[in-house]
Amino acid sequence: MAGLIRDMDWSATPLGPMDEWPQSLKTTVDIMLANVFPMCIAYGPEHIAIYNDGYMRLFGDRHPSVLGRRTSEIFPEIWHHIVAIYERIYAGENRIDQDHSFSTTEMHLDNRPIYTTTLSPLRDETGAVCGVHAVTVETIEWVRISHIKQRADSIVREKEARFGAVTELVPSLMWSSDPDGRVNWFNQRYLTYTSQSLEDALERGWMWPVHPDDKEDSTGEYRKAFETGQVFNVEERLRKGSDGSYRWFLCRTEPLRDDEGRIVQWFGSATDIHDLRQAQEHERLLAAELQHRVRNTLAVTRSIAKRTAERSRTIEDFTRHFDGRLNAFARTQAVVTRDPTSGVDLEYIVSDELRAHGGRRGGNVRIEGPKLRLRSKPAETFGLAIHELATNAVKYGALSSPDGEIDIRWRLRNQEGVSYLRFGWIESGLRLDPSRPVQRGFGLDMLERSLAYEFQAVTILSLERTGLHYHVDLPLTDQVVGADV
Repeated sequence: MAGLIRDMDWSATPLGPMDEWPQSLKTTVDIMLANVFPMCIAYGPEHIAIYNDGYMRLFGDRHPSVLGRRTSEIFPEIWHHIVAIYERIYAGENRIDQDHSFSTTEMHLDNRPIYTTTLSPLRDETGAVCGVHAVTVETIEWVRISHIKQRADSIVREKEARFGAVTELVPSLMWSSDPDGRVNWFNQRYLTYTSQSLEDALERGWMWPVHPDDKEDSTGEYRKAFETGQVFNVEERLRKGSDGSYRWFLCRTEPLRDDEGRIVQWFGSATDIHDLRQAQEHERLLAAELQHRVRNTLAVTRSIAKRTAERSRTIEDFTRHFDGRLNAFARTQAVVTRDPTSGVDLEYIVSDELRAHGGRRGGNVRIEGPKLRLRSKPAETFGLAIHELATNAVKYGALSSPDGEIDIRWRLRNQEGVSYLRFGWIESGLRLDPSRPVQRGFGLDMLERSLAYEFQAVTILSLERTGLHYHVDLPLTDQVVGADV
């Protein structure tokens, strides 16, 4: 029957396509198909028939033509009797019809089996009655009654097994407690997560793994829920038994009430939201970093424009220098914005800038140094400094001569408990006049003053006969690098 129901074109019936059925109907059909008792559903205003294997035998050779049909069409000769019963069921009543037969069977009346049918309301997600649920058993012989009892016991066990299976399929830690809050059940997921036996967990209670910093607030909210009968809903950290780590969970406890509104049980669940909270925190940090980056980018751009303009004689000169410096700044920005928290690799800054200016690593350029990631601000300043060195090398230095070479090396050292970066840019292969006066401009200011002013670095720039030499001693403070350096 399961395959037949699944493959049937329900869009041709008043129920519509099966994937659009309400969840309450889907769940009821699943339970019905798994049941050994003859069961049938008359659903909706048209009382559309859906039934299981047991009920299929009652319909005999009328199956499967009656599947998905209106009940009034299936039992036209007794519909006046059935509709009166259905009206009582829709009013919320339950009904048991004992010792009756199905008049639509092909067997002679005297040979028809005798049945007992239980009729009960079928409710939707809002609690409204949306159909009739019928369970039919044979009652013609005592031995059959005994057999039915055995099957009933089997169904109870099956339902208990199904309940246990469902609680393990749900990706939550679950528990229940009596009206006074004493826990009487945990699902296996809770026991596995907390690394407890059922006996230990029942003795300790579900608050045992809650983080000490969260326990006071959680206990207060839990007591308030028991006093008022309201839903308990709080985010808290729960200890994982296997390694002692804590993860964030959304914990929720709801009361189960009887017909008179009295609480007979509390059911609780804890859903892991740790990754969601981390994603939300990361998103918050990214938003804050973005605001900071935008403000900083505008400030740096204005500074580059102003200082370039002060040293430029013509518009063309300004445009050329400003465009090059802005591109260098943008290259560093592209790396920073990929992950603002991880920093920028120094080797990448150097090699990327030289590559942009035609420097061939392994040819006329050597780069060597340990792994080091700079924070975004010093990475920007260092990137602009490398840009000025590379631009000068293209115009006047090692990259302007086929014999020119650039040797770039850095190392880390410790002096009096303070870590330093010692960076060196050595050009060679040239024939220069060291006595020639060096023209001061934005580039020279950047190399000599920016790192010194912003990060207390010591910079030395000199023009030797074979080419330009530039050295930087940069303190590796928390402002410059992360804590792992």
